[in-house]
Amino acid sequence: MIRKRVATTRRTWLFIIFTQALLVTLAVLRLYLVRQSFQGADECLSCQASTLIQHESGLWVIVWLLLTLASTQLRTVRMVFISLLWFLILILLADIFTLQQFGLRLYLADVLKFGKQPQFFVDYMNELLGWFWIPPLLVAIIAIPWFTFVLAGKHLANWQARTGLLVMACLSLLLYSLPDRTAHPLPWTYLNLLEANWPGGVDREFSPQYLEELINHPPPTLTEEICTPGQNIGGDVIIVAIESLSAYHSELL
Repeated sequence: MIRKRVATTRRTWLFIIFTQALLVTLAVLRLYLVRQSFQGADECLSCQASTLIQHESGLWVIVWLLLTLASTQLRTVRMVFISLLWFLILILLADIFTLQQFGLRLYLADVLKFGKQPQFFVDYMNELLGWFWIPPLLVAIIAIPWFTFVLAGKHLANWQARTGLLVMACLSLLLYSLPDRTAHPLPWTYLNLLEANWPGGVDREFSPQYLEELINHPPPTLTEEICTPGQNIGGDVIIVAIESLSAYHSELL
């Protein structure tokens, strides 16, 4: 009896450790992509990393609570919360994919806008990967959630597992409550996906402090003359490019 209980506890914590490792991996991957983006890297790597992970831990609370609610023998209830869990994971993966491909976060406004053109997404993925993206998508939508559903029924439907899941939720909440360490002026570099889409999240006017910082310490792209010799074929052309609404919000134009 004791051996069985110890084995159950061991399997439960292996599941918890694997889940936490997956969440940390997603956060580290997003940190890497952010630091590769234009003006996305903070001079203090540890500050940016700790702040990004701190904000991601807010979503980890949701993950652990969903798993806690799924730790039941009621199959219908378990399926509902496991489906919600993997829906959240897929959205996080889509956010990382959007950041890697377009240098943007996954915003709800963009999803509603471009979601009306599903053929564009299919054509883009076909051009990017051929038809090889369909099997992994089916595995992510069907096979992995079902596997998680079975594991949750076997290893999480007991009070020891629920206690462990609630402990992880409390630790994640404690981590989320810590103060930010980064002074990076671009919130999208460290906010989690829910915060970035929250009203008043990323899509807002730049603060006076950021404008003052930009004026006092302008990036090299604003101070260094970048001129590539042309072909001298005659005719002067003036090109005015507006990168995004961020320039409009900052009133720098």
